[in-house]
Amino acid sequence: MKNSTFKEYFKQIDLKSWLDFKSKVDSFKLEWIYRGQANASWDLSSSLERSSMTEIEHNIEEVFITEYKKAISSFPDYSGTPETNLEWLSLLQHHGTPTRLIDFTHSPYIAAYFAFQEEAIDKSEPVAIWCVNRIRFYQGALYYLKKNFDVLAYIDRRYLFSESTFEELFRRAGLDCVMPFDPANANQRQLIQQSVFLAAMNPEKRFIDQLAFLDYQEKPVVTKLTIPGSERKIALRDLMKMNITHATLFPGIDGFARSLNLKYSTLATLGEIGGWIQDLKRDGFVT
Repeated sequence: MKNSTFKEYFKQIDLKSWLDFKSKVDSFKLEWIYRGQANASWDLSSSLERSSMTEIEHNIEEVFITEYKKAISSFPDYSGTPETNLEWLSLLQHHGTPTRLIDFTHSPYIAAYFAFQEEAIDKSEPVAIWCVNRIRFYQGALYYLKKNFDVLAYIDRRYLFSESTFEELFRRAGLDCVMPFDPANANQRQLIQQSVFLAAMNPEKRFIDQLAFLDYQEKPVVTKLTIPGSERKIALRDLMKMNITHATLFPGIDGFARSLNLKYSTLATLGEIGGWIQDLKRDGFVT
């Protein structure tokens, strides 16, 4: 299989406004999944990759899982114990421990919320919403595994992207592909956020260096949409009308408190109100 670069697999579309984004994603079909990032210059990578933890221990995820298993009974407020490695990694990711999983969502608007919600974003720089064609990833991984490994001999093709497959592949060396997985026993936040994961099956290799398995897929399979950071208030006000806020995405008092901050920080300024009044006067609606 020929060597490839990430640029072969994605295209970037620089949008001019929030309205342009809404118009664009309306044309995407249901097989696309999305991830929002507050800075368009950031690469698509897992938290494990960004942490460089694999330089300390090549099987660091298994170390993390072992530590969590020993400690979880000490937290009486946690109900339910994960049963599979994917569930454990999902729990680790949820609580801030680096894993190979990259969080995506089935909703482009939830992804956009995560891109815009950080107050510290540089409004002079664009945010990014990464869009991935999940079906193309499925097809590419299916072809790759069938050609290079024997896993399909005893895993039902219908359940290829299930947790049982992840269990089989979790410790298998030499896998250079990225596979989508829906969390089977999703927690409340994952259900609300319509979560889906991309899992780099070689946790010691960069995400973008594992995409050669897509060589036989029609390109591009990834689209990066950029939106000016200056559209932040407009976007968050619109998302609030859709009931996409911290209070709805993160149930509990912390999410509610964060939602209040964003709600009132995105209210119109006096300057904006003045501009609206001038526009109304110009158009003859007020005198």
